[in-house]
Amino acid sequence: MNKKIPAWLVLTVICIVAAVLLAATNLATKDVIAANAQREAMETLGKLLPDATAFETLESGISVGKDGAGNVVGYALASATQGFGGEVETTVAARPDGVINGISVGGSNFAETAGLGARAKEPEFQAQFAGKSAPVALTKDGGEIEALSGATITSRAVIKGVNQAMEGIAAEAGFTVESTSTAEHLGEGRYAATAQGFGGPVKVFMTLDENRTITAFSVGDEQFAETEGLGARAKEEAFLSQFIGKTLPVAVGDIDALTGATITTNAVLEAAGIVNDGLDNGLADAPITEAAPPAETPASEDAAPAAPGTEAEAAPEDAGAETAEAAGPVAGGNYSAAVKGFGGPVRVFLTVAEDRTITAIRIGDSQFAETDGLGAKAREDTFTSQFIGKKIPVTMADVDAITGATVTTTAVVDAINQIADALQ
Repeated sequence: MNKKIPAWLVLTVICIVAAVLLAATNLATKDVIAANAQREAMETLGKLLPDATAFETLESGISVGKDGAGNVVGYALASATQGFGGEVETTVAARPDGVINGISVGGSNFAETAGLGARAKEPEFQAQFAGKSAPVALTKDGGEIEALSGATITSRAVIKGVNQAMEGIAAEAGFTVESTSTAEHLGEGRYAATAQGFGGPVKVFMTLDENRTITAFSVGDEQFAETEGLGARAKEEAFLSQFIGKTLPVAVGDIDALTGATITTNAVLEAAGIVNDGLDNGLADAPITEAAPPAETPASEDAAPAAPGTEAEAAPEDAGAETAEAAGPVAGGNYSAAVKGFGGPVRVFLTVAEDRTITAIRIGDSQFAETDGLGAKAREDTFTSQFIGKKIPVTMADVDAITGATVTTTAVVDAINQIADALQ
C-alpha cells in the first residue's frame, strides 16, 4: 500500500522546528543584546559624569555616580518624550547642587529626521545644557537654549525630557526644581492645566466631581494655535464629549485620538494628567486661582494682545513627510502660512532655497485686512526686503518692526516660523 504523509503534518513539523530554532536564536542572542545595551548605557554615564568611577542604579532608575572615595559626584536619569518622528530619549546628568553636567539624546526608538531633528544628537546642541539649572526652555519660549533650526518639535521634546529628568533627580538628590507641570484650582471643582501642543500651549479646563470623574471639559484659551482642520478639532464637541464621564487619569486608549494630530491629542491628555497629579499633591486644598478677565478691545494695534491663530499649510502633526502641505520640496520650494494679525489672517508666501534661505516673500491674500498706514505697510517692499537672504526660522530681532503695528509684524514672523517648523 502506498502511504503518504499528510500535508498538514508536514507543515506542523516545519512550524515546530522553526519555532524551536527561533527560540534557540533568541536565547543565544538576548544576553548579548542586553550586555551591549548595558555597555552603551555605562559609556553614556561615563561621558556625562567623567569624575565618577562607579555607578549605583536605584529602583527609581536614577544612576548615582561616585568617585574612588565613595563620594557622590552626580546623578543621571533618562526620560522619554514624543518628538516629531517618535520617541526621543534624553539622559541627563546633574551635579549634587542641581546644575546640569551634560545630556545625551537618542534611544533605541529615535527616528527624528536626518539633517533636522536628528541634529539633537550632535554635541553642539547638547553642549548648551551644561551648566544650566532646571527648568530649561528654548529662547523662543523665554529660555536660554537655541532650538535646532527647523526642528522646534524635536527641540521641545528634548527640553521636556531634560526638565522631567531633573525633577526626578531632584527628588533623590535633595535640591529643588521648579516644576514645569502646574495645574490651577479655579474653585467649585473646576481645574485647568497647560501642555505644549503642535502650534503652542494647549490649555485644558475641566470640572470634576468628588471621585475625579469629568463632568465638563473644554480645550483652548487665547493662546490656542493648533492647525485648522487638524489639532484645532480638539475644541470640537465630537472630541470633547469623549472625556465626559471618564475618571482621571485618562489614558491614550480611553479616547479616539484626533486623526493627523497626535501631538495635540497627547497635549490634551498630558494636561489632564497634570491636573490629576496636582490633586495627588493637594491641589484641591491650594489657594484658588482667579480666572483672567476678558481682554479689552484694543484701541490701537500695539495695544492688542498677540494671540496667534495658526492657519499654517503645514504637514500634519504626525505625518511621515516633512514638507509643507501642497508644496514642493525644500530645495527651491514655495510655501505659505497664515497667522492672525490685527484685522484678520496675515498670509505669508515664501520661496526657500535648499539651505533654508528666503529668496522671495509676498505678504497678504484676499483676506488681508490690516490697517492702512499701519499694518498694511507689511506689504511694502521696505518691509518685505528685510527678509530676503535670511534663513528660517527668524526672530523679531532680525527685522525692524512696523511702527505702530507690532501685532502685524509679529504675525508675519510667526507665519514664517510656522513654515520653518513644518519643514522640520
